[in-house]
Amino acid sequence: MPHCGYNLILRTRKLPAMFGRLAWLVILAATFVSGQQNIGALSGRVVDSNQRPVAGARVFALNVSTKSTHYSFSSSSGEYRLGALPAGRYDLTVAKPGYARFVLQGVEIKTGETLRADLVLEAGISSEAFGSEAMQSSRDASGGTLTIEQAAALPLSLKPVRNPLAFVLLEPGVTGSPDETGRGALRINGSAPSAFRVMLDGLDVTNPVEPALTLEQQPAMADISEFRLESNRIHVEFGAAGGGTIMLRTQSGAPHLHGQFNALFRNETLNAGRPLSLDSAGRRLHPRDRDHNLAATLGGPFRLPGLSGALNQSFFHIGLDSQRARGENGVSYLTVPPESYRNGDFSRALTGRSLGADALGRALLENLIYDPLTTRQVEGRLVRDPFPGNRIAPSRFDPVAQRIQEMLPLPSAGLENRLVDNFIFTDKRKEDRWIPSVRFDQILDADGRFFFAWSQYGETRRLGDNGLPAPLSSAFDRRILAHTFRLAGEYSITEGMLASLTVGYVRVKWNDIAIGGIVDYPAAEALGLKGGYTSGMPKISIDPGPAASGGLGVALGSGAGLLQATDKHFAGANIIYQSGSHTYRVGAEARNDVLASRRLQEAVGQWRFTSSPVALPYMASSSIAGGSVGFPYAAFLLGMAESAQVSNIKDPRFSRKSLAAYWQDTWRMDSRLTLEYGLRWDTMQAPQETHFRMSSFDPSLPNPSAGGLPGAMIFEGFGKGRCNCTFTRTYQYAFGPRFGLALAATARTVLRAGGGVIYGAPNFYGNLSGGVGLGWNTLEFSPVSFGEPGALLSQGLPYDPAKLSAVNADPGLRPSPGRIDSPPFYVDPNGGRPSRMVQWSAAVEREITPTLRVEAAYIGRRSVWNQANSLLDWNALSAARLASFGLDVRRAADRELLLSPLNSPLAAARGFDRPPYAGFPLTLTVAQSLRPFPQFGKIPVLWAPLGNTWYDALQMRLSRRTSNGLFATASFTWQKELTLGVEDPDGSSDAINDVFNRLKQKTLFPQSRPLVLAAAFGYETKKLGDSSWLRALTGGWTLSAVVRYQSGKLLRAPVANTNLEQLLFRGTFANRVNGQPLFLIDINGDFDPQRTLVLNPAAWSDPQPGEFSYSSVYFNDYRWRRVPVENVAAGRTVRFGENFKLEFRLELYNAFNRMIIPPPESSNALATADRDSNGIITSGFGAIRTAGGLDGARRGQLLVRLAW
Repeated sequence: MPHCGYNLILRTRKLPAMFGRLAWLVILAATFVSGQQNIGALSGRVVDSNQRPVAGARVFALNVSTKSTHYSFSSSSGEYRLGALPAGRYDLTVAKPGYARFVLQGVEIKTGETLRADLVLEAGISSEAFGSEAMQSSRDASGGTLTIEQAAALPLSLKPVRNPLAFVLLEPGVTGSPDETGRGALRINGSAPSAFRVMLDGLDVTNPVEPALTLEQQPAMADISEFRLESNRIHVEFGAAGGGTIMLRTQSGAPHLHGQFNALFRNETLNAGRPLSLDSAGRRLHPRDRDHNLAATLGGPFRLPGLSGALNQSFFHIGLDSQRARGENGVSYLTVPPESYRNGDFSRALTGRSLGADALGRALLENLIYDPLTTRQVEGRLVRDPFPGNRIAPSRFDPVAQRIQEMLPLPSAGLENRLVDNFIFTDKRKEDRWIPSVRFDQILDADGRFFFAWSQYGETRRLGDNGLPAPLSSAFDRRILAHTFRLAGEYSITEGMLASLTVGYVRVKWNDIAIGGIVDYPAAEALGLKGGYTSGMPKISIDPGPAASGGLGVALGSGAGLLQATDKHFAGANIIYQSGSHTYRVGAEARNDVLASRRLQEAVGQWRFTSSPVALPYMASSSIAGGSVGFPYAAFLLGMAESAQVSNIKDPRFSRKSLAAYWQDTWRMDSRLTLEYGLRWDTMQAPQETHFRMSSFDPSLPNPSAGGLPGAMIFEGFGKGRCNCTFTRTYQYAFGPRFGLALAATARTVLRAGGGVIYGAPNFYGNLSGGVGLGWNTLEFSPVSFGEPGALLSQGLPYDPAKLSAVNADPGLRPSPGRIDSPPFYVDPNGGRPSRMVQWSAAVEREITPTLRVEAAYIGRRSVWNQANSLLDWNALSAARLASFGLDVRRAADRELLLSPLNSPLAAARGFDRPPYAGFPLTLTVAQSLRPFPQFGKIPVLWAPLGNTWYDALQMRLSRRTSNGLFATASFTWQKELTLGVEDPDGSSDAINDVFNRLKQKTLFPQSRPLVLAAAFGYETKKLGDSSWLRALTGGWTLSAVVRYQSGKLLRAPVANTNLEQLLFRGTFANRVNGQPLFLIDINGDFDPQRTLVLNPAAWSDPQPGEFSYSSVYFNDYRWRRVPVENVAAGRTVRFGENFKLEFRLELYNAFNRMIIPPPESSNALATADRDSNGIITSGFGAIRTAGGLDGARRGQLLVRLAW
């Protein structure tokens, strides 16, 4: 590891020298080009016989006198340009495989003039993967294309390295936002978050861990020539993507030397002050913000012996993008224990609120702490006495906890009397990134071409700083190094047949390592804290107390230690064949995604402290009537952890193989009507541990550790102790028919319809760590019953280290003796089944002017088999199962029985005192003994394809091609997005209420945005008048903007404050009260977020005891305020001669400095509201946390670009 980090730092230090050399190249190139004064230029548009643009056509200009050749490609809009042509006569040749070659002789180029020549090709085979030109033109409006010139002119991304995925936010049907590292929940056409595919020059570079991490496989923004989103056209070459396919095309060389140098500077003086954060003089704070982003590209021709010639030409393109960020993320407020808590005095934690009465008739006061030493049974219930005055004598403190507490900082000066947000620290930012790239292109006459490209992504940054000193800090260093290799080519086999091939390889190494003083901290010697498999500070999580009562607001220790590498191998090939009015396409692709990870974080040990060890045992929960008893920090001082765990170092290796084949016919039925139909077949594995080191829960296998009850461990693989199987089955019947129809109703109007079946990727790796019992074992220390500790700090974690690496394929490996624990997960056998989507669309496109086009489309989509692990709960208690025992959870007497221990008189009196198997802890509740698998707790689920989605949308798009210095694009989406259990790629979901009523769990997508309007434009003023001074003054001024307005973020219904979780092991949500407003104010208006409670607790009520909520989890009118995106840029472009351009630009993000107010606390409608001495709200239902100020203040950056 140190060697790897040294290399990364060394590369970063070499960047200034590299940029120095590039600057000299820029100067030399400028000198060379500026010396050529006797030059002109040729530009125009390549179209077919129907005046539709032809992309990718090669335009050759042969100088009749000198025999020198010049070369260019037409863009997606058909535009081409040949600059720096020596004055003279030229013969033009336009070639594209499948089109008749076009020749135009005797074109005269004059000095200082740009001649325009529009060129017409006869229709034929398209080397683009988008079907016939009728379909192509109709695709352009709906598919969404952005050129590099347009992207470079827009203030799209404020992030340190500009994100190539940011352009999709201008497209209809897209919600979410990628952040600076590419992570973000982008959703396309109602799909699950991040269910998209990214293609780079035809190579699938989608990250196998999570698609949103794909930035690390992409080249720099300046290296990309075209951005495209394919979502509504479902051609057969697009598959294995739930939402859409993002296509990026990198720049290639050209016949003349060209390039650019970009410098982007950010400084806090360009920013507005941070809202609600003031310095001692009463001025808004301006956190330090120093980012420098330097990028350079250079391209042109070069000669390869034996290959370069008049039509055989070789080109190169190289680039380097570097970013250095130093700054502050602002002032952060942390909650640390005040002096009174450190001395055991928790009297200030008492809010005065009574939550009812306990079994002895005493008042249940919120945050009352109970003494574990007073535990006794009264009438069959385990009760305790509270600590007198809510104070713990320091003599009771755990010695390890005392040593840790001594390292905690005291509250900051002036904040000593505050219980929350009482410690101030400044979160520093230090980041370095670099992205070099190289591409070589070879043209083979007019019949073919190929290219090779390589790019690298490197990143070093520090993350996770919680403001505490080592070893309590959670900071770690992230180091990423990725390489992407691509080789692709196409060749015309015959006049009517074109073949293409793409192969590639992507390697990403991702290392997260805790900083010095944490990863090497001797916890056993320094603290007396034993039990870690490796050295280092264990991760200690202390649940935050109720928001107004404080405690400790962060986890201690990092535990960060992840060495991860992913490898992607990809190959794709297709053949296009033209026969009469038919264009046939047949192709195939193969992928293999490999993940290897070495997991260190669990080996240091992990501890969790909650309220339960100092709560009332008989209540089986510390949460009561919207409040709680007990206090997590008090349990920490006593050294009583609710749970702890330790494992050895895990190093699983997973592989996921995919194959696809497709066939398509594009039939030009006549000059106006085109029909496209085809079939695609996909087969995609679930991730497979390459050495079969996975274990799972089997609901039917007898468990020898549970008296032969069903529900045991099963081990993947073949041989002794194995299941002689693989856990998942690969779905072999993913056949997806597709069709599309395009009708040119008039010369300017195209009608389209289409539909088909699409299969998405079955699942992604996420946070896989392998199984237990096969050399990777996790030892869990959990309480036998509620109120008992699972582990004590002073005793450490006692275990035999050999057990962590033992290979023991024993079905009874879980539960552990005398405890209730769980298998690592249940692997769904259908985990290899990809999601299936049926999509249909109808659209009309109208060309208003030759440069202005508008489209309106209806998009419908239904999908099944999406990952929905939360819809499957193997070990929850259902009403039907309780009824089989003669119990009804709605009856008070039965609820009391279910919460009683098995050894209680009540359980004996009603005949429920028999344990389900020998060794079952009698202190556990009757409810636990009646679970389907009483030997286990919660059983996690992996890769269950049970989720559905529904999507209907009206999507509109307007695009104006660059003309007279102006280009513009706008999109509008009116959509309805519904889901049944569909999760994020990491398996998280919060939209399930009653798992036993699966079909009634249909609700709005948590990320739903029904209305979205996005627009962007760029404009450059023209020179006016005849005076050189006036022309110089008026020309070249630029203005651009990106705006996005959308519905607010959904707020989830509050959780119900009932004990259903303890009764059925499933919680529920509150019911909505009809007639009550959800908000107390107009949330989109002006208000003081520091002193205003915005949510109405009266709008919610708890369900009846023992019942699930009848309300939905999400409501369309329960949304937070709208957050607009308004970015503006203004600058000046100065041109020198024909080809030199120097641009200066100021970009402002959140240009109008709108206050971005975060969503309020909304999980508990009965949460106690509290204010500090200044009247600022610190907690409560509808409270907005504003400590440290708010994010989102206007930020600015300066950009300088030299292009030639």
